[in-house]
Amino acid sequence: MINSNNQSADDNAEQYQSNDNSVINVDKSKHIHYGDSDKQEKKDFGIIEEIFKFLFTKNLTELNIIESTNGKGLKKIPLNFAGNSLQTINEMVMKTMPKRKLVEKFVNDQREIDESKIDALIFKLQKDFRILKESEGHYEEIKSVKIIEQMADNCIDDSKIDNPEYNMNALAIVLYFFEMCDFGKSEEAKIIQEAIF
Repeated sequence: MINSNNQSADDNAEQYQSNDNSVINVDKSKHIHYGDSDKQEKKDFGIIEEIFKFLFTKNLTELNIIESTNGKGLKKIPLNFAGNSLQTINEMVMKTMPKRKLVEKFVNDQREIDESKIDALIFKLQKDFRILKESEGHYEEIKSVKIIEQMADNCIDDSKIDNPEYNMNALAIVLYFFEMCDFGKSEEAKIIQEAIF
């Protein structure tokens, strides 16, 4: 049996006494704290909410656009990236997956409150994409991960541009709307373009 003996002078260490009376020192900073993931999720959700508030007040006053998201997933990554960019975007997608789920929750909640703000945000992201691609259309092949990174930077207030947590959450926002086929090359966009012409 191991008994906890928290008489250590070091706040990051605990001492445990085993059945044979030997003392085991354990560094508390190395423990996995399962409650921390909930705290991080709440913190990320707060950051996502703050980024959306910034975006809603920045340039989004002009619109009432029909929703263009259709949630076909990230199958379109190979249509937009190749080589090193493909590897990099896949890493970004994997690392932002939990945050993109929070973005999805926030977007769905916001749509119930005021759908026009989300539509305006989609328009802003599409406009940023066209400017960065120097293109007339927002359903063009992306090719460079730098475009995604710059779009994410455009979502963050200048005072927080160097904060990695804000960068990761802004990246999750951009990738969420990419996933929803709001910009970049996709089979769905091809069908829309063919229907228009």
